[in-house]
Amino acid sequence: NPEAVSRVFVAKGRQADKPLLVLIGSVAWLPNLTDQICEGALRIIDVFWPGPLTITFPAIKGLPAGLLAGGQSVGIRLPGSRLARDLANAVGKPITASSANRSGTKNPVTAIEAVSSLGPGVDLVLDGGPSPNSQGSTVIDVSRGRPILLREGRIPFSQVEDVYDNKG
Repeated sequence: NPEAVSRVFVAKGRQADKPLLVLIGSVAWLPNLTDQICEGALRIIDVFWPGPLTITFPAIKGLPAGLLAGGQSVGIRLPGSRLARDLANAVGKPITASSANRSGTKNPVTAIEAVSSLGPGVDLVLDGGPSPNSQGSTVIDVSRGRPILLREGRIPFSQVEDVYDNKG
């Protein structure tokens, strides 16, 4: 939904050249977002999803341009949070997602911190209790084959590489 994507950028004060990720409710949703998944990426998915790993794949045509921030790839995560997966499954489509804070500010741990950071630009906050970890997901790019680290997070990149190379 291009309007929803735009609202996320406004609520976060996010620069238009920084793409957003999407949360999915099931691995079966991947073909709605990408049609290029190599064997190594499938191994990574099997080991680390659901969990704190965002994987960037080549995007299929037709995804909102704002979601991709002018690029050709889409960041996808099957979240470890049961609430997030249930929400995506209830909606029946991938959910545009980002950390629940204004760009450049500290990641919130509670719903109250998220509301305080984002302000009145958000219509609804689901309070699933405190986040067990304020560190973000690890973000990798497999859109050109071998994983490239975009952001270190909770999963060490060396573990991701080992699984990709079939060593882990």
